Amino acid sequence: MNSLFVKLLIINFLGILLAGANPFKSLRELDIGARASLTYDSNLFGVSNQVFQSASTNSPAKDELESQDDFILNFTPTVHFSKKIYLLEFTGSAGVSVTRFIKNSDKSFIVPVTNFSIDFDETLSKGKRISNNAKIRFDASFEVGQHIDTSIIDQDLVSYTYFTTNLNLRYNHSAKFGVGTGTNFSFQNYQSGSLENSYTDLTSLPLSLRAFYIYSEKLDIYSDYTFTKATSGASMANAADSSNHAISLGLNGEYSSKLSGNIGLGYSWINYEKESLQSDDNFVTSLNLSWVHNSKTSSTYSISRNFAPSAQGSSNFSTNIGVGVNHKLTDRLRGSANTNYSVIEYTLLNGSSTKLDQFGLGFGVDYSWSDKIMIGSSYSFSLINNKKESYDRHTIELFASGRF
Repeated sequence: MNSLFVKLLIINFLGILLAGANPFKSLRELDIGARASLTYDSNLFGVSNQVFQSASTNSPAKDELESQDDFILNFTPTVHFSKKIYLLEFTGSAGVSVTRFIKNSDKSFIVPVTNFSIDFDETLSKGKRISNNAKIRFDASFEVGQHIDTSIIDQDLVSYTYFTTNLNLRYNHSAKFGVGTGTNFSFQNYQSGSLENSYTDLTSLPLSLRAFYIYSEKLDIYSDYTFTKATSGASMANAADSSNHAISLGLNGEYSSKLSGNIGLGYSWINYEKESLQSDDNFVTSLNLSWVHNSKTSSTYSISRNFAPSAQGSSNFSTNIGVGVNHKLTDRLRGSANTNYSVIEYTLLNGSSTKLDQFGLGFGVDYSWSDKIMIGSSYSFSLINNKKESYDRHTIELFASGRF
């Protein structure tokens, strides 16, 4: 196992033990969960048939490429811990993900998964920046693990060890004004790709400053400035090595008894470390809304536009639009549907650019077998166009999960 991953796992586990309480002191603070699934993926590597055939002949990992489609078995048992001490709430989980690829058996893996978080106030755990009586609010989360999944952006089955830290601090100066700061450090240690792509490690460090006008107890008007430094592990600078600035204004909280979420609009510009690459700029958005139609039906709406570095040495500007609907069919049976559209523009090392479009559609149902066990199924379809060619991807999943 990767030595870096082991070190990060040990650090995170010690953090849970030192959080202030023995997690095994009370069974009410400890529970066990598990999830098992069977998935069929028609395009495991997220590429066209022509690209896959070329990779199966020329890729360094060609001996591991048995089939473009596959059946995937996964079992993930986890232990969850929670403890509240005065205004602080500690939560964490640790487990292992066991995945077996039936056709591409050499891609099978067993990896640990773990996370740990601290909340200073209960409202923070809900992810809302709404006003309350607290003068100071703080939240922190830490996660370490191994990510192995199909990436449409990278057009590959990617594998990397990751460590993320998310910190946020807010101070309400008065009943109407507040200030805040935050960061979301991310480190990704890439292993070799499955196809002909090459990857470098990627580090991203955003630093944010925020000002809030507390419009009401449930709604904030905010301004945000975020500086993001991205660094690749390449020996020479590429398009992933960059400094990004973003300024935005927005609303966050509850707009009515049925509508809530975040609406942000701003402007972003990016400067590259490589001198031959020209700086770039664009309008950015962050919209995530939830609308409760009635006791049975709700819908979600999202729009995002932002710059992001790539481990392949490029810089991406992506626009994503999504709509989802959830409906309670019976007391135990729920259904969902969603659709999304994405446009990804790549700035390459040589200064040229390319584009990828993706349209997605998905459906799902889940049934609460009991208070502790759930079973379900989902289907998703993606149509990808990268100018040179078009191809699609279908996934069907059957799953069962429980928490005891």
